[in-house]
Amino acid sequence: MRILYAITRAEWGGAQVHVFDLIKHALEKRYECILVSGEEGELTERVREIGVKVVILDTLIRDIHVIKDLKAVTRFMQIINKEKPNLVHLHSSKMGIIGRVACKISKVPVIFTAHGWAFTEGVSKSKRVLFTLIEKLGAVCTNMIICVSDFDRNLALRNKVGNKNKLLTIHNGVKKEEISFKTVTKENTVKIIMVARFSAQKDYNTLFLALKKITGSIKVLLVGDGELLEESKKKVSDLNLDNFVEF
Repeated sequence: MRILYAITRAEWGGAQVHVFDLIKHALEKRYECILVSGEEGELTERVREIGVKVVILDTLIRDIHVIKDLKAVTRFMQIINKEKPNLVHLHSSKMGIIGRVACKISKVPVIFTAHGWAFTEGVSKSKRVLFTLIEKLGAVCTNMIICVSDFDRNLALRNKVGNKNKLLTIHNGVKKEEISFKTVTKENTVKIIMVARFSAQKDYNTLFLALKKITGSIKVLLVGDGELLEESKKKVSDLNLDNFVEF
């Protein structure tokens, strides 16, 4: 089995960690692997270190650009023709569209993992309409779409992106390790660190409301930046959580 994995960006984030873990597991199964990325980064460095070939799709850009996107589709088809994978597994929205169109034309089986939809809640109405139409096109070109949560699967079904037979939920996994939890009491302080951007998708409000219900000694450290940072600080102040939360 020869699998071609592809992702838009190579910076070390959640989707990139996921792709790296998939590649390592595929190698353990003695599959041949190739990685296509729109840029160089920590992911491409790590993948090369474990002996996997990396191809940079330098015609790929994040924003929508008809001419450049057509060039990217053509280049991806050339990569497929040269590498001859049995299966292509795509990650991230832009690579997902470019790659699926190329695979459809090249008649290669393709799976797309949606690490959150571009038409999700918190996105402007005009963008939701545009991205929904684009993802409907992509779904037609896909053999299977993997969602990382039932929320995303249901969101796709409501917007008629794919169908129940094509949409599958597979939750992201973590290594199995023994984890011990201390009881929160007045005698010990439990520290929680959250590293994420301050945006609607991260739903900080639910965290703050949950903290309001916790008794005992707890300290929450929030690491990140984003458009809702100041609003989040005000929410913490309004809920009298300043002694528990540190930005």
